[in-house]
Amino acid sequence: MGFSIFKTQPTTEDICREMDRTCAENKVNSKYFVSDRGVQFDSHAFRSWCCDNGVKNRYGAVGKFGSIAVTERVIKSIKYEFLNHIVVSLSQNDMENVVRSYVAWYNEHRPHTRLFGRTPNEVYFNRRAANTLPRIEPRKYAKHSTPCASPGMMIRGKAGVKVKLAVNFLNGNRLLPIVKIERV
Repeated sequence: MGFSIFKTQPTTEDICREMDRTCAENKVNSKYFVSDRGVQFDSHAFRSWCCDNGVKNRYGAVGKFGSIAVTERVIKSIKYEFLNHIVVSLSQNDMENVVRSYVAWYNEHRPHTRLFGRTPNEVYFNRRAANTLPRIEPRKYAKHSTPCASPGMMIRGKAGVKVKLAVNFLNGNRLLPIVKIERV
């Protein structure tokens, strides 16, 4: 839904302000807020913000691996799939723009195993997942159901068509590929 970059450890007020902004930008009210027990989340002011906004605050279990696994996995992806491969600007504005591009790509174009091959946007906006749409089949004698592919999807049109692999890059960034297969 959103992200923020802080130059120093954020305060409770910083977190509440960013949550207000994120919810307003996305026109949603969150049901839950999952976090660690950082001082900004384990405070009377933050609990009051949650109560005032109808949000249940859930903490990851202290010392328990995987208790906030989805959040930690997003952060790991940002760091190791992307930031480790670029020169990071010291400008906070530039850094926010670079991360914003990655987050847009991550949500719209990157399939996730945890989501059964769907993207976060397909889940959030309740769109049909690309991996469940009828497929283009270049193998001439392929059948509609194949045991080697999952999920088994119907063939769009006839089997044996020529295809072209189209690769574009979000904002021209070669680390953010947008891959499509098209009929020739």
